[in-house]
Amino acid sequence: MKKLILAFALLCSVPAMGERKSKYEDYQKKAESWQKAESVDWPLVSKELGAYLTGVIAHFSANHTDAKIYGIVIETTENWDLSVYLNTEQGLVEGVALFRKNSVGYEKKTDDEIRETMGRWHYDAWKFRFYEQQCPAGNNKLNEIHYEVFDKLYDRESEKPTAAQDTADLSQHFQLACAEAIAMLEQSAELKALSKAPDFKLRFYDQNSLEWGTDKVMEKARANVKKRAGG
Repeated sequence: MKKLILAFALLCSVPAMGERKSKYEDYQKKAESWQKAESVDWPLVSKELGAYLTGVIAHFSANHTDAKIYGIVIETTENWDLSVYLNTEQGLVEGVALFRKNSVGYEKKTDDEIRETMGRWHYDAWKFRFYEQQCPAGNNKLNEIHYEVFDKLYDRESEKPTAAQDTADLSQHFQLACAEAIAMLEQSAELKALSKAPDFKLRFYDQNSLEWGTDKVMEKARANVKKRAGG
């Protein structure tokens, strides 16, 4: 499903105009020059992802001034991408109908039964899903670049005698870059400006391996970001 969504984004994307276009073009040239995993500039990848995330949140704040967010999920998948999900209390209520529609065996369940199954973090039924795709044309270009570049690198690593370890290392480096981008978002003015509920929480979901178990990688990412900032 996620591969289909990314493929649709690739087909429908329109290059952004102006400064942002130039920035992505420069980054794309740099990324396409990485012919092996060892040549990847991981701090640069983290920086670009961090700017991408803060841009998504800034766009949301500007266009949903009345929405008070209780949760954000940043998700990474096998497509080397980052997707952004946000939800409100009203979105949680509305999500019951979406969950019932998309889940087999729940057609006759009551709203309370479904709500108990969903909890507050079943983000596939949230009000604002894949919000990065609701941003201006070209905003999702970074995900497209990473899909093209890292998919090729992964294939090259797969051909080595040490493929199992090398492909795992590439995935883990990207995972950490994503976590560092989220750590940057946590400290950003854009997130501080977002209208949030008192129990607001930001969570990282790694569909590839860790799932919700991302606490340790986030701890490492925060330390790395702090160190680079001179803290």
